[in-house]
Amino acid sequence: MSTTHPARVFFLLAKADNRAIVFRRGPTKWTQMIVWNLDSDKLEYGQWSKVKFQKWRCDLSPSGKYLIYLDDQFEDGDSATIISKPPFWTAITKWKHYNPLFGIGGGVFNSENELVLNWHYMLEAEELFPVPPQLKVSSKGKSFNVEDTRMERDGWTQLDSKAFVDNELSQLKEVSLFWKDIYTENKFQSSPDLWSKPITKSSFLYRLSYLHPKKIKRLSMFFIVKRQQVKALEGIEWAEVDYNGRIIATKNGTLMASKIFSDGSVQLGNLELLHDLNLQKPKEIQVPDEMKQW
Repeated sequence: MSTTHPARVFFLLAKADNRAIVFRRGPTKWTQMIVWNLDSDKLEYGQWSKVKFQKWRCDLSPSGKYLIYLDDQFEDGDSATIISKPPFWTAITKWKHYNPLFGIGGGVFNSENELVLNWHYMLEAEELFPVPPQLKVSSKGKSFNVEDTRMERDGWTQLDSKAFVDNELSQLKEVSLFWKDIYTENKFQSSPDLWSKPITKSSFLYRLSYLHPKKIKRLSMFFIVKRQQVKALEGIEWAEVDYNGRIIATKNGTLMASKIFSDGSVQLGNLELLHDLNLQKPKEIQVPDEMKQW
């Protein structure tokens, strides 16, 4: 496994089906979409694109059949919110944005056929593809935090635990100084967020996100918390709880999951390597006709 420049990997968990959609970025501007079957742990490798994908403005329909995402091509004046059918980026519905700044773009599925778009007014985007009659599309009349809305819907709870946050960030000297001295006036951008999701009745997955002072981007740390005992998941970049009760995660361009023993018990903190995605390289993949339409 190459660790010099590992692939950057993120995934979304389907709410009503035991699969995830994986987004593997690298080299440079390329991102590949992959379907991860969480029952068999088999992968279906999909399309590569130079999409400027933002993980905090995307969502899956409950079945995982549809993806909504923002392609933020602001420099080229070609930003758009797009619906596609994983593992393909090809648009089946598309709205062009005149200005995707200030948190607009993307959206959230309320159900398989209900979608809330993330911008102030419908006039802030130009509909390029017809919306099918079976899809009910609405807007809140204002922009909203897509990632927070998605996480709350999927069983995460935001915690107000200053003691936990301060204790963990105090071990990252440059980060703790950063919070106090540099970005105190812009709390929306800089404040760390702590989220919790139940794994069992007595154990929880914690996610602590923070803004890195040098990279100027949000990163996350993950922990298993059980009866006041805290175990850090070292090096884990993204994690979730699947329907098998496992922690599934990414690390240095790989996919990992909790070990399941022959008796069915799950060893949560013992994450096994399932797939190394670092060797994947961009290539042309034919998009089937059925993936280009509703």
